[in-house]
Amino acid sequence: MGRTLGIVAGIVLCWACDGRTWTQKASATESKALLDSPAKMKESRRAKDIEFLHRLVNRVKEQEHVSIPDNASIRETIERMIEDEILGLTAAGRQELVKKTIGQEDYVMLERVFLKQLGSSDPGQQRGAIALLGYPLFALGAADQIKGFVLHSDRMTQYLALKSLVCLDVPGASSLLKDMIRARALLDYELSQAIVALYVSNDKGLDSLAMVLLQMGPGGMTFKSLLPILKKRADYREIVCQVFKSNLFYAPDEEGLPQEQLWKALAEHDLLREIFSAPESFVTDEAIKKKVLMYASTNHNGLYALALLTLEKSGQDLGFFTEMRKDNQPSAEKKRVLDLIVARIQRGERLK
Repeated sequence: MGRTLGIVAGIVLCWACDGRTWTQKASATESKALLDSPAKMKESRRAKDIEFLHRLVNRVKEQEHVSIPDNASIRETIERMIEDEILGLTAAGRQELVKKTIGQEDYVMLERVFLKQLGSSDPGQQRGAIALLGYPLFALGAADQIKGFVLHSDRMTQYLALKSLVCLDVPGASSLLKDMIRARALLDYELSQAIVALYVSNDKGLDSLAMVLLQMGPGGMTFKSLLPILKKRADYREIVCQVFKSNLFYAPDEEGLPQEQLWKALAEHDLLREIFSAPESFVTDEAIKKKVLMYASTNHNGLYALALLTLEKSGQDLGFFTEMRKDNQPSAEKKRVLDLIVARIQRGERLK
């Protein structure tokens, strides 16, 4: 467990935004979506990412090393900036995309610092470098050095090295990583990132692996990583229905959810987003509608906004929203969502 603390700390820091919890962030994001178009939100997010990354890079230049929080922030920011363009590229193409996205000078500086950290006596610094030189930097020149960590005595270091070699298209790395997956040697978050690495590297056997993991009852983060793979299947909507109704990822309406429950809430959030995208295909199922109604009544788990938007989109009557606004003593953020929905329906502009 101690070996994963640094990585888990990075995950938690990535989910926080100016001190807010993920649940607050999720609800605020969907509330903003009530007013902003996806294109406008994406443009705004990219501008903020570029500015934020530039500040991070300047800090790394001054410090000549990357802290665990900065490591997590660099990864998350670059991944988000390249996610729409990365699929289908070779490792060399992915590297070129990152250079183009963040700038040649900043890329070279980050690569240099992380290569230096490979020789650090600090295990956290070393593991952080191994991870980011693979994804999202795709530093092809680091492959030989990273290979040396595959037989490391530390299991976490072995895993990170394999994952990075997969992202660098090193022959044989995918098979070894899949062996680690099938041996159930990975925790939920580790497994989710292994799936991401295989997906980014265009692995051909992911569909069958995804179905095996689905039958095993995956954790919340693993399920999130499987969604892009499952979406390509003809029975994808049936899978969403079955998993949502199974309560595999049920998230209680509580503040400060423990880590495992928070990961489940993230998976449930993605399922709700799929249901929201085409409610007519889902809410005719009474069990699904009942669960959407349940999440609409919550305040703390970050799921109420998508549930409310789904109900609006599927034709829920105006009285439902006005009564909820009066009866449930909603939080200020939830009341804002309800106010916007009520005003939109009264204007005859219900979401479609």
